[in-house]
Amino acid sequence: MKRRESSKERKERLAQKGIFLHDDHPKPVTRRDFLSTGLLGFSGTLMAPSLLPLLFPKTAMALDCGPGAAAGSGFMPFITLNLSGGAALMMNYVPMDQGGNPLATYDNMGLGRTPTIEREFGNATFAGGGVSKILEGIRASASVTTIGKTAFVGVCGRSGDDSDNNQLDASGMVMKAGLLGKNLPNLGTESGQSTGIGQSAAILAPPAPLVVQRFDDIANSLGDGSNPKDPFARFSALQRRELFQAMADIIGMQVKGLSNTRPAEKALAQQSACAAQGNLALVTSDKGNTDPRKDTTVAGIWGLTPTSSASSQSTVFSSLVYNSLLGNAGAVGLEMGGFDYHGNSRASTDAKDRTAGVVIGQILETAAALGTKVFLYVTSDGSVRGAVSDAPGAQWTSDRGEAGGAYMISFDPAGRPATRSNQVNYFTSGQAAFDKGALKADPARTATAVFANYLSLQGKMGLFQTVAPNVFTTAELDQVLRFG
Repeated sequence: MKRRESSKERKERLAQKGIFLHDDHPKPVTRRDFLSTGLLGFSGTLMAPSLLPLLFPKTAMALDCGPGAAAGSGFMPFITLNLSGGAALMMNYVPMDQGGNPLATYDNMGLGRTPTIEREFGNATFAGGGVSKILEGIRASASVTTIGKTAFVGVCGRSGDDSDNNQLDASGMVMKAGLLGKNLPNLGTESGQSTGIGQSAAILAPPAPLVVQRFDDIANSLGDGSNPKDPFARFSALQRRELFQAMADIIGMQVKGLSNTRPAEKALAQQSACAAQGNLALVTSDKGNTDPRKDTTVAGIWGLTPTSSASSQSTVFSSLVYNSLLGNAGAVGLEMGGFDYHGNSRASTDAKDRTAGVVIGQILETAAALGTKVFLYVTSDGSVRGAVSDAPGAQWTSDRGEAGGAYMISFDPAGRPATRSNQVNYFTSGQAAFDKGALKADPARTATAVFANYLSLQGKMGLFQTVAPNVFTTAELDQVLRFG
């Protein structure tokens, strides 16, 4: 009978191959275990080939980490702003009927029977006379010049009230199409959510986002030694580079040694090698400034100073927006709570609307300051009903997801992007979003329509069927495309 190899002998044998195991380290068996052994939060993991089948026992897809994964890949920044609770999006923007005309009445939408229509962003229809507080907030934080270079499209789409199960998140599709960050992964602000916001993924789930609740979360994830609490703070730039070069070299040897093994084992080893290469690039790259508090112009837009709290909403939101616009990060999700309106006074909910508008304007003004394009997608879970009244300003009485919708907003420093019209889908005489046609009553279709417009705006519609095949027919695509 063959003698069983002792633990000491096994460690010595593996060490000769560049694989090192420690007495106090248990054998990793889950993805979390493997990640926890990395030097960075999203580092590659050095592991023995015999452990690879534990993660992928049968099959695995090959991972390409070559030039095709270059940062950004020419895609404009994509930012989602989720107003959690059922915001009055379609009671600030005023939805039109199938023919593009006002409804006979908006009396249960808090707009009165015949609201005053005010047009902005070219020809988008808003509740005038100071009724649309979102528009008021945008104008308070974005200049006339910036608004003049911004296009707006309202999307009339139903969604579930008070639920994070609405499949309204489009970030998975956007990242699959090719939006990547130079130094950071996709970012979010809502912990416990796979999308980083209070919405579920449509069609494709995004990679797990880095959840940012204070600026330090970004600084720590970069692992560049700039944060005194970072384990690499005591290393010089040269030492960090040599450390990660050694790790990349060792994992590279493992990948070569697995060239004739099962596909699953080879795929996981390749994944580790790609992560090691990425970390090496990260520690040797010039990441520039990632802190908006150090950019005087951007700090002014968000009301920040060098000593502003790292965990304030303005610091966190501006940090995500800033790094997105600079190309450092992939898709970004921002979460604002407190938009469950019924039972609250109109004065308090109007104030919430204005705050949301201010954030929208700050995002647009930051893009203008940096001279870069941006695509902003504003969502909410459901909507709200107002007490029936012929005059605008009625109190909100209940949730009403059938009157829901979303916004698509795009800024281009060269001038306002062209749009075919300012609305996708329409409202019926029942003051509700039409529940047939391309969007039906399906939030995932709303998100996919937004994704299609994001691609069309950039002349990249050739990617649509690859990322989101068989969602829309050709006729349905024509119903939802407004940009490009």
